[in-house]
Amino acid sequence: TKWFDHLLDSHEWGVEKPDPRLFTHALEQSGAAAATTVHVGDLYYVDVVGARQAGLREGILLDVGNLYRGVDCPRVDSLAGLIEWIDQPSGNQTRNRVP
Repeated sequence: TKWFDHLLDSHEWGVEKPDPRLFTHALEQSGAAAATTVHVGDLYYVDVVGARQAGLREGILLDVGNLYRGVDCPRVDSLAGLIEWIDQPSGNQTRNRVP
């Protein structure tokens, strides 16, 4: 596609998040390393916990409604906020960007 090199449909593969096998399969398909890969999703348990179980660098919560206050992961409130998080020098990303 224009924007993505790889797309993975969990229904076609037969495994759904938070199963770490889905994340591992995505890493294998893309050739990415878990230690340098972040996963962005809007559900804490399936996205952040699943990414952690698969050994990814980080799970980032897209928390548009500011529903997940106090969670132990980075939160952004928009895709623009995600770009801001990514553009920060490595190690300087704050844990919670949403007020």
